[in-house]
Amino acid sequence: MKKVLVIHGPNINLIGLKSAKDGSRITIDKIDRAIRRKSKELNLELKILRTHDEAKAVAFVQRNRKTTLGVIISPSSWHRGGYTLSDTLHFLEIPYSVISLEKTEKSLFNQGNHFNNASIIDSYLDGLTDLKHKIS
Repeated sequence: MKKVLVIHGPNINLIGLKSAKDGSRITIDKIDRAIRRKSKELNLELKILRTHDEAKAVAFVQRNRKTTLGVIISPSSWHRGGYTLSDTLHFLEIPYSVISLEKTEKSLFNQGNHFNNASIIDSYLDGLTDLKHKIS
């Protein structure tokens, strides 16, 4: 079965600290549960990676390239410094959706649709839905 890769980039594991300050109480585990539920609705299989290491993210994409329909990525600081990962996605021509915690003016991941909703979970769900439409 083909799958969608989810890459939680640098510091996304700390989303709980940020959300505690604004009262939303979002954690990386809540995000993963929400996107797993949505993926079942959309009849998609997910494979999730959490990493701060761009080389691990590149290896993850390359290793799964033959069974991947698309990628959802939250690049965080890789928006401006993730050259190898953005090159890999562009070279392999894998469709992707970009999830951003904050509005990003310039990003190396400019060929994907960007999602920056008030709710980070909604951003992930919209990104997954968008990816499903791209690959259908």
